Amino acid sequence: MLISVIVTTYNRPLALERVLQGLSLQTDSDFEVVVADDGSGPQTKDLLARWEKNPKFRLTHAWQEDLGFRLNASRNNGIRHSSGDYIIVLDGDCIPRKTFVAEHRKLAENGWVVAGNRCLFSKRLTDQIEAGAVDVLGWNWTDFLAARVRGDINRLDALIVLPPDMAFRYKMAYKWTRLRGCNMGFFREDACKVNGFDESFTQWGLDDSDFAARLINAGIKIKSGCFATGVLHLFHKEGILGPDCVNRNRFDAVLAEKLTLPVKGLI
Repeated sequence: MLISVIVTTYNRPLALERVLQGLSLQTDSDFEVVVADDGSGPQTKDLLARWEKNPKFRLTHAWQEDLGFRLNASRNNGIRHSSGDYIIVLDGDCIPRKTFVAEHRKLAENGWVVAGNRCLFSKRLTDQIEAGAVDVLGWNWTDFLAARVRGDINRLDALIVLPPDMAFRYKMAYKWTRLRGCNMGFFREDACKVNGFDESFTQWGLDDSDFAARLINAGIKIKSGCFATGVLHLFHKEGILGPDCVNRNRFDAVLAEKLTLPVKGLI
């Protein structure tokens, strides 16, 4: 089964390069990479032109015009440019470890979407990684432990790998809060069932939660990818979901009315 890894990005080429480096080291080689670009400038284009020559995976640059925050539209654009029966959505500041694709493949199961997790990095360590002063992909457990003691990472449990068939993975099947756009896996046919991500979400917040809730409403349950798929999430400032956020009204309607189709979707 070909897996399509959709990497979302916007004007952060240093982080994106580290993500691509992580993908180039994967133990599972049967995947393609589609960079879903929400309108980045020439630095990202030049970076990807170099990576298109990389023999480790096929790379496609799915660019769309910069018309403001259109992450969901970019995700759909990435899906349209992909070929795999199974799709992993990965943020362009989330570095995958070498078994990332392999563990997602093990967890893939009909009727389920996999909710991956992450280990958050400090700004100080992120700056060092992006500058090339620290090679986090070469770290061992001692290095991660030292970073935890320094306060440069927020947790170690995200780095543990447990078997894919453990009972805890099915305990939160209807909890939409578990699914994050930075690290998720699903079958293409399930994304088509709910017509992809809702492109009417043009502000930060609840854009991925909407997708999760509509999948649940369509009968697709959430499976935990914790202790298997954890990624190394480089620092960025978190957005704030205000009480007047337009997205909240749309999302509340999805929950209340058990909606499955978006306002504007994949097709």
